[in-house]
Amino acid sequence: MNEEKKKVNTLDKYVIFCFVVLIVYTIAHTIIFYKTGVEATVLTMAVYTLFGEELLLLFLIKRHKLQDVFKLIKKKDEDI
Repeated sequence: MNEEKKKVNTLDKYVIFCFVVLIVYTIAHTIIFYKTGVEATVLTMAVYTLFGEELLLLFLIKRHKLQDVFKLIKKKDEDI
């Protein structure tokens, strides 16, 4: 039986990467905070802002691509 393997889109890989970085950063930051008692507020804000904006932009890109596909399908259905 030949089952088709699902290809992971580049955008999906980047989303996974962003979530992994945020999880690893959160764990590392928590460990460092408990050991030293020092909180890196500005660094934390910068990391979450950067990756949050990246995830938002990736969502918007994917959403607009899907809307374009739906428009093409609707146009194709109207032509038939």
